Amino acid sequence: MENAFSDEDDGKHLWSRILEEVRSNATQSQPAPKSLLMLGDVSSGKSSLVARLKGEEVLGKGHGLEYHYLDVTDSGREAESRLGVWILDGDPFHQNLLRFALTKANFSDTLVLLVGSADAPWALIESLQQWIDILSRYVDRLGLDADELREARDSLTRQFVDYVEPDADATAAAAAAQQAAAAAAAAAAAAAASSATNPSASAASLARRAPNPLHPPADPDKVALPLPEGSFTCNLGLPIVVVITKTDTMAGVLEKEMDYKEEHFDFLQYHLRCFCLKYGAALVYTSVREDKNCALLRSYLLHRAYGLPCPHAAYVVERDCVFVPAGWDSHAKAYLLAASTGSLTNDLSNTPFSDVITRPAGFAAGVRRAGASGSTPGRGGSGVGVGGGGAAGGGDAEQAEDEQVFLSRLQSALLKQSAAPAGGAGGPLPGVGGGAGVGAPGASRASVGGAGKAVGAATGRLPPGAAGQGASAAAMGANDGVLANFFNSLLSKRSGGSPGQQQQQQQTSQAGASPAAASAGGGSAPAKIQPKSQQQQDGSPAADGEAAESPVKRVGPPTPAQS
Repeated sequence: MENAFSDEDDGKHLWSRILEEVRSNATQSQPAPKSLLMLGDVSSGKSSLVARLKGEEVLGKGHGLEYHYLDVTDSGREAESRLGVWILDGDPFHQNLLRFALTKANFSDTLVLLVGSADAPWALIESLQQWIDILSRYVDRLGLDADELREARDSLTRQFVDYVEPDADATAAAAAAQQAAAAAAAAAAAAAASSATNPSASAASLARRAPNPLHPPADPDKVALPLPEGSFTCNLGLPIVVVITKTDTMAGVLEKEMDYKEEHFDFLQYHLRCFCLKYGAALVYTSVREDKNCALLRSYLLHRAYGLPCPHAAYVVERDCVFVPAGWDSHAKAYLLAASTGSLTNDLSNTPFSDVITRPAGFAAGVRRAGASGSTPGRGGSGVGVGGGGAAGGGDAEQAEDEQVFLSRLQSALLKQSAAPAGGAGGPLPGVGGGAGVGAPGASRASVGGAGKAVGAATGRLPPGAAGQGASAAAMGANDGVLANFFNSLLSKRSGGSPGQQQQQQQTSQAGASPAAASAGGGSAPAKIQPKSQQQQDGSPAADGEAAESPVKRVGPPTPAQS
């Protein structure tokens, strides 16, 4: 009985060892999981691009750092792989989250995508340069082993130099190589299962890990070629792909509304290709709306990450679907665009980008500069700002003017306003001697609008509510002017003007009766309105101060001469 139980236990342990060996060998025969790190400005189209690569319509919006994945299938492998996708927020303030997406452990298994939008071509080069600077500083702080970093850089240099244009034969050979590798992996798994009963067999010799397609090892039988002059001068040790999204706007908004020509698009392509040559990057133009080059981009990413065949060759003819693989381009090829940009510049290589692709008026700076000298409080001294300034999250900071300086300028403006002669409704009225007269209230109210205008002239901008106050004051001044003209027309009438007016004056004089009747009634004497000229003829001119106060004067009972 004991022998029977022992044989049964040995059989269970045998099958357990076999399954463990097969699983371990299958895991080690496949390449390590790869990561895709996407960097780009806000609204550059990163999420929409990933949704199209995944075959989905809409991708959920995230904040800070998002994680997605692409399913990778290969006919030569039974199991599926997943390409992890990290999307960093377009605000450079979130650059500290790079420590979760790019680490020492996955540095050699990471592919970087720099994303820029074609709907703002004037900011493309500056945006790409900003993000490559952020990545470069982060790699310097990562603390990688010097030998590991040097090997990563050397492998990218070999890939760049050894690039070969794909053709039908090369694609078929690559597919055959993939099938051969899959067959070798299956044979290794079978060998592991057959040797599981042999404890002396070495597991390490049975399960050899496939080479990393992102950093392939050097071929000792192949002679290393030098880099072309001026190419790959900045090697970060990370493979980079520059993706330009929303290229459908080239034939739409840019050409129809902003008057872009073919020369402008060629000039833009030249500078983008020179940027990619500097960092050894590939260049792909895409349009999610029109589904241009999206399948090509997916094929190229899987080719770089997993070594899957990519049958697409370089293409630079059409302006909105450019594809330049890493290693294909050179400065001589890029300079061929000078023939089509002759109307813009005679020296293509030395003409600044901003001299030709200018920022339209009314478009604010769309690139957020990171690493500015002035740090923002509460953000750990990261110093994230806009346009190289120290203010984060907005435009350039506006320095407030000193309060005393502002009040001094306002005082001088008001003094000049008060010293100027009044006009319009506030001016002297005909028939009223010397002063503002009945029009004085209108003049004072109309001066409110003038003071608001004076403030605007002194400060360069109107104070809050000044426009509304000025309009209302002008309306009140106009009403007072109408009343002043009405009373002025009454004052300017002469006593012999018409029979109706003479009868009205007689009724007014009879209503005055006598001083005794007025005093007996306890009321005040009735007032009679007299023109100034008649007052002067009667020998009772008004005092200057009294005339300045009001043109309407209360007088006593009429004398016999007046009646």
